[in-house]
Amino acid sequence: MIDTKTIMLSMGMTTFLMSFIMYGVVNFQKKGVEEFKRSGVADLMFSYILLGIGFVLTATKTILHEFPIIISSGVGSILMMSSIYLILVAIIKIKNLTNIKIKIYTRVFILYSIVQLFLVFIEAPFLIRTLVFSMFSGLFFFMSFIYLREKKNYIDEDKSTNFANFIMTVGFLGYFISILFRAVIILLSDNWQMRESSLFDSSLPNVILALVNFIGFNLISFGFLFLFWQRTQIELVKNAETDWLTQVLNRRAIESSLNKLYPIAQKQKKSISFVLMDLDNFKKINDIYGHAMGDMVLRDFSLLAKKSLKDNDFLGRFGGEEFLMVFFDKSEDYVREQIAKLLKDFEGINFETNVGVRNFTFSAGISSAPNMRGYEDYYELIKQADMCLYKAKNSGKNCFVCY
Repeated sequence: MIDTKTIMLSMGMTTFLMSFIMYGVVNFQKKGVEEFKRSGVADLMFSYILLGIGFVLTATKTILHEFPIIISSGVGSILMMSSIYLILVAIIKIKNLTNIKIKIYTRVFILYSIVQLFLVFIEAPFLIRTLVFSMFSGLFFFMSFIYLREKKNYIDEDKSTNFANFIMTVGFLGYFISILFRAVIILLSDNWQMRESSLFDSSLPNVILALVNFIGFNLISFGFLFLFWQRTQIELVKNAETDWLTQVLNRRAIESSLNKLYPIAQKQKKSISFVLMDLDNFKKINDIYGHAMGDMVLRDFSLLAKKSLKDNDFLGRFGGEEFLMVFFDKSEDYVREQIAKLLKDFEGINFETNVGVRNFTFSAGISSAPNMRGYEDYYELIKQADMCLYKAKNSGKNCFVCY
């Protein structure tokens, strides 16, 4: 017969198994230590180890009644909370969110640790300690759910990503619901003396909640592994579609990104703008100052231009010294402001050449489709931007012309 202890033992064994699987995935894909940390896999792997240790320490109190409560309940619950905290950190990393959020939740975790140790030290009722655990873990699970639903980029995320997010969301909800029900069971218990041990008896509610935990845990694990695997595949594709010199999209990647983004703009009636930019007198730069200086100008221009991009905007090298910038769901005024600023900032860069300091410029043509009216494909918009670029070149250069 299945009981709570059997399920929890299976969870403990699964935690270590998943840790080895994650290490194997990273090793198989030849990822270094930095990638192992940056990707969130290390956080998730350590969270599983801490979860197993935390459960053992907490459960030990029900087996060895003389086991120090400061270790079994205090340290045990902190280790279990650290596991939940690290899962949230892993989600933040794999979704490429800001590190500021990690710092915020780190402070929240430290606050929980202090509160929990204080409650154990003053021998607060198990009810209060459980409710505090439920409150903090509920916050971490809820924020994990929010970040999983956050979609940063239409280009990088697809149906398979949504499926992995759905699997993990169900897992988090299962965990969260089990925590709430656990608190309710303790609140309704009549046996005050056995409340801590009641978490691990073989009553039907405990068995059901343990099964929900077990299923939720595995859904989160496999969903996260799927997201990490997919992310590495996306990175491989990006490496193949990135211009090696400027580190922006190459011509093939530009078309691939437009084939994904343009239908979305049409369906959602979002504005899209194309900015075709060309470095002025680039051949003379190579001839007079050398190709090394030409490469530096291309790199610095790309680096500066990328600062104008936001979510779903992108920049690519269209060919030679020509670049294409695409703005998604941005007003025409916003696009003009960004290009005007880029013109000024680029002209202000002082390049150290073999004949002294020099400043270089570029020209641009802008074509926009507000609400996608009258455009079946993006080729017409690129053609219009090219015509405007030609006019800008004939108007003295170092300027932009709108269609």
